[in-house]
Amino acid sequence: MIPMFRILRGIVIVIVVFFLYSCEQEELKVPTQFAVHFNLDWSDENSDERFNVSNANIFLKSFELEGSREVGDDIYFYNEFNKAIQIDLLDNKTIDSLKYEVPQGVYNNIKIRFRLINTNDTAIIMKGVYDQIPSDDDESDESDERKPKGISNGKGKRHVLLKIDSELIVDINAKSAKKQQIVLKKENEAECAINLDLRFIQGVLNPGKIRNAETDIIAGKETVVISQDQNNEFYRLILRKIEKSFKARISS
Repeated sequence: MIPMFRILRGIVIVIVVFFLYSCEQEELKVPTQFAVHFNLDWSDENSDERFNVSNANIFLKSFELEGSREVGDDIYFYNEFNKAIQIDLLDNKTIDSLKYEVPQGVYNNIKIRFRLINTNDTAIIMKGVYDQIPSDDDESDESDERKPKGISNGKGKRHVLLKIDSELIVDINAKSAKKQQIVLKKENEAECAINLDLRFIQGVLNPGKIRNAETDIIAGKETVVISQDQNNEFYRLILRKIEKSFKARISS
């Protein structure tokens, strides 16, 4: 016959283990504050040709996050906005609609998907000035009078208006800002910075292409408009690059 104290000890061990497991499970449900920011990253200091942005806005229609943890259930949420949120990429302000509560824990992976579109079928609007670096090719015998109407003469600066006027769906695997696993703790508010790397457009625009681009006069300024309807070659090249130009970094 098994002594009673051994039976009691076994019962106590089971109760303690169950209690500790329950506490651990409850801890995994404790949320941490999770704020999402959208920004423009134009830190490429080595470029000779710079698209100097004065205005950059995206129109966020939905935001989706899926995460897998080392311990605990996976998480998922989807947020669709009745009206697309206009976000100024140069403002760096926190938007209340992009503050979430995400369970704490060590995350093996966090996937983000968002959709950009508004009621005018616009996903991104960006305005700026393209600074051209003079070269020997800029010296041409062709006078401005001989240029076809609506064609830039290629000298000096050129105003640029980029309009992504179609729906844009972006998928990102978020990374830790510390180049480690993503660790969310209830004591620390987490920030997810989603940056649009401006090099996506610098790789498309260059002095030669800008020089031959069709232009419009907008607010009295000769402007290269890039959209589905104007300078479509630029537009298609940019559209192929832009989805891969968003990066997400999480710090906590």
